Amino acid sequence: MRVLHVTPAFPPAIGGMEAFVYHLCCYSKRDLGIDSLVVHLHGEITAFRRETCGGVEVVRAPTKHYFGIWTWPPSLREYVEGCDLIHVHDFRMSGITVAMALQRRGRPMVLSTHGGFFHTARGSRLKSIYARTLLPLVLSRYRVILASSVSDYERVRRLHPAALRIDNGIDYDAFAAVPPLAADPAEFVYFGRFARNKRMDRLFQAFKALEALGVDFRLSVVGPESAETKDALLRHLAESGIAERVALRFDATPAELGRLLAKSTYFVLASEYEGFGLAAVEAMAAGRVVLLNRIEPFTDFVEYGKTGFLVDFVHPETAAAQIRAVMALDLAAKCAIGAGARMRARDFSWGSRVLDFKRAYDLALGPAS
Repeated sequence: MRVLHVTPAFPPAIGGMEAFVYHLCCYSKRDLGIDSLVVHLHGEITAFRRETCGGVEVVRAPTKHYFGIWTWPPSLREYVEGCDLIHVHDFRMSGITVAMALQRRGRPMVLSTHGGFFHTARGSRLKSIYARTLLPLVLSRYRVILASSVSDYERVRRLHPAALRIDNGIDYDAFAAVPPLAADPAEFVYFGRFARNKRMDRLFQAFKALEALGVDFRLSVVGPESAETKDALLRHLAESGIAERVALRFDATPAELGRLLAKSTYFVLASEYEGFGLAAVEAMAAGRVVLLNRIEPFTDFVEYGKTGFLVDFVHPETAAAQIRAVMALDLAAKCAIGAGARMRARDFSWGSRVLDFKRAYDLALGPAS
């Protein structure tokens, strides 16, 4: 079997979707013998190029997006023709559906939701119209819809007869190799993309409020150096007034990220929405104490005080008080929470998750209903 993955995000950039698509390709090949080709579409890509990234074949292709919907470059037809099945990642890629339906030559398609764009009130009227009119038509072109979370599943199951929930997988062994907590320095880390939904502004505001409480800390912020988001990140940091306490690291290698996690006690994430929150689960696998905004899907897998903490990052002063209370716990309590987080994260290991995707692929390749 050869699967064509179409995605707006892929390594070397760091982020949840990047890691998801990469590891799905790797584990599908290792455990099931499935070959993959990734088509990475993004507005910052300026020219076509084909390369190998961590053992995975990748075609980088320029594209444009309109109202958050990515378009499909017609010149990629040859890659469609060389596959058995097409796996599209993210609702934002659904804009390519019509073009792909004309080019796919009978090859079935599946769609992974990754949260889509329904998690905020921004543009809610247009989203509502889209959901009632065009979205059912778009989804009907796919044999199977793979919901990445409970909330995604609740949305798509009413719109498609073959909607399945498959939680994202993580490279558990890689993150579990980070040594468990042996001390509790006031070291925090965030890693992932700097997209608008991550609300880096709220994260910095919460730590500014923490500083005002007289709490000493260091915060490491790790992510891709993207022209699309770097300026906003630097502006938010300058406005917060805590730049001297924050270390920015762009395009860190996996080894560098592992070292940062090893020296950190806490992982923080202030996102206003997430399709799944892969980086949070990876930090749990590393045995760190996670402090996450109180949103779905974090409420699905974080048990307060046992596998992590849910924090009100909407209100900086409240978040700061909650963070200070967690920091006041003794080392034994933090070690127990880190161990509980690591155990919970094991449920998302790719070793078992890849079998779920194989069953979905087999369903898509079977007779059309």
